[in-house]
Amino acid sequence: MTFKKTTLFIHRWLGLISGLVVLIVGLTGCILAFREEIEANTKPYLFAKVKSAPLLLPSAVEDQVKHLPGIIPDSIMLSSLQYPGPGHALIVNYRIGKKQSGQAYLDPYTGKALKSGKPGFDFFEFAEHGHRWLWFPFTIGRPIQSSFILAFFVLLISGIILWWPKRWTTRERRQSLTIETQKGTKRLNYDLHNVLGFYMSLVALIIVITGLCISLPWFQGGIYWLTSGGKAAKPFKPALSDTTMANPTPLTTQRVDSLFRLHQRQYASAYYIWPATKKAALLVLLNTDPEKDYKREFRYYDQYTLRDISVQSSFYGTYDKSGMADKLRRMNVSIHMGTIGGIATKIIAFLTSLITASLPVTGFIIWWGKRKKRKRTLKQKS
Repeated sequence: MTFKKTTLFIHRWLGLISGLVVLIVGLTGCILAFREEIEANTKPYLFAKVKSAPLLLPSAVEDQVKHLPGIIPDSIMLSSLQYPGPGHALIVNYRIGKKQSGQAYLDPYTGKALKSGKPGFDFFEFAEHGHRWLWFPFTIGRPIQSSFILAFFVLLISGIILWWPKRWTTRERRQSLTIETQKGTKRLNYDLHNVLGFYMSLVALIIVITGLCISLPWFQGGIYWLTSGGKAAKPFKPALSDTTMANPTPLTTQRVDSLFRLHQRQYASAYYIWPATKKAALLVLLNTDPEKDYKREFRYYDQYTLRDISVQSSFYGTYDKSGMADKLRRMNVSIHMGTIGGIATKIIAFLTSLITASLPVTGFIIWWGKRKKRKRTLKQKS
């Protein structure tokens, strides 16, 4: 077989094998592209009017949660507390005993409950689970999704090779770059697959590469190696609290208040994640610009002494002091989701996801039509 025929064989069968997964990931990607804008209009409890009053301290937030309807004050324990920034409600996640969990949205100035209770069904979380692990359990769905998206990466490369004209004459250039609407449904379907596939291929490659960086550590390591000039990323070692103290002091919200006062002077948003074990550290995500997630800083504090624990990984340091490879690694999720450049890049991500979802459909129609044509030809010969 010639190179192009081999490429076509690979493209055709990888497309048939991975088509359903690509369709699901593409459609759920469309849904998630404008998640923030849709939630802004459907979930008013996410927002709170900005006031001149000081923000509630963590201890005051805990007190407010303990007095929510149906809560026994001594039965809850905070698991995370998020100050998203001006104009947004506080988000509190808490545990009731060992099995139950709850969530509350509070006015950050008065503590008034805007919404509380056990987290219910969320359409966007449902879509995200489909996008990331196809609604299977994580340990099953993630490898399946990653494998098929890796196949789609090969499909994109092979598609560009198949699209590339043999000669760049005016006629061939027009055929390769124009969708014909006056030559029947077969030609229209072919152009929707071939021409639209080419137009979205570059952006799709970026989205696929960033997606694979999220799901495949070895792939992320390879991209880091390329963007850093041949360096390996420093392995992340989780921060641990000192459990050897004679009389360790349990972490309380009153003690976290001092950290909050310190952070409030420098940062617009803060996200406190309580340690899940006796050895874990208190994790705090801080950001001077809440609209840009990739700029947030990761801080770890000993849960007994509140000592700042340094972590041997530049990715978890300060964005401005990071090298290019680490900055790209930080921006990976924002690039993948299309939030990196605001509404313009979200629209591009949406359209790319929509075209991506259409490719398995148009590709299958092309394959089915050729299959039927071959059968007719064989019947005529026989």
